[in-house]
Amino acid sequence: MSCSVSVTFAVIGDCEPKPKPVFTELKKSIRAINELNERMGIRFTASVGDLAHKGSVEQYEALTACLADLWTPFYAIMGNEELMGGRERFFHYCAQWNADPQTIPAGRYLFQKAGCLFVFASAEDDGVTFTEDEIIWLLEQVDKYHDLPVILFTHASPPGIYPDAGRRQMRNDLMTSVLQRPNVCVLFSGHTHFDLATVKSYVTDSYGVHHIHVPGIERTKVGDTHTPRFRIVTIDNGEDVTVRTYNAIIGDFERDLEIRFTLPFRAPRRMHPAEPVE
Repeated sequence: MSCSVSVTFAVIGDCEPKPKPVFTELKKSIRAINELNERMGIRFTASVGDLAHKGSVEQYEALTACLADLWTPFYAIMGNEELMGGRERFFHYCAQWNADPQTIPAGRYLFQKAGCLFVFASAEDDGVTFTEDEIIWLLEQVDKYHDLPVILFTHASPPGIYPDAGRRQMRNDLMTSVLQRPNVCVLFSGHTHFDLATVKSYVTDSYGVHHIHVPGIERTKVGDTHTPRFRIVTIDNGEDVTVRTYNAIIGDFERDLEIRFTLPFRAPRRMHPAEPVE
């Protein structure tokens, strides 16, 4: 049984401009997301972390000024860069990124839209690798909402997913127990700053989970050139997924980077109340 509701959302990758807090490409991307929102109805914008280099006050101030122009709700997690500045600083600033200061209520939280469960999870030890307690929390949420397809947002990818990730991936395999759950369908991550034109950035693992890399907006670390890009995702009827890649230089989608698939989870779904969880 499928849901008749659709949802479209944007996903942005790492920013952390250096050495100066100049968010040139993020500003362009925000203008593009606002324009796309007018014709596509973007419900929210998600971040996979590492927005502010070293979590410095200067970076957060400039970042917050940019995000004030974003028209959609904004959901973020902490990456390793944010944790350099500490949790308290992150939550001080993220409370300013939405009309409701509690939109980002904790390092790990979730909500439901269009028959899917969206789970945002910071690895709060180092921004990259989850602890056993954090994995237990993830498993509890995934199992609690066992009849909903789960869309995960983490900063780094699980080990062994992307051939070019090198050491920039989770440093243990604890996430495997989460990926094995039948209702876990999609995982968005960043951290590696791939050039999408030359580096493999979409993988379906042996459990059927679709892993989608979200490229860096301000800098590329793996690949030949830097092109600021972000993802626009549409889930139709709770099943059919289209991931479009927007190129901020040409001001349009790149058709050769479009991804299409059907959520692998099939089960009757009842509506659960949306509830952020500490």
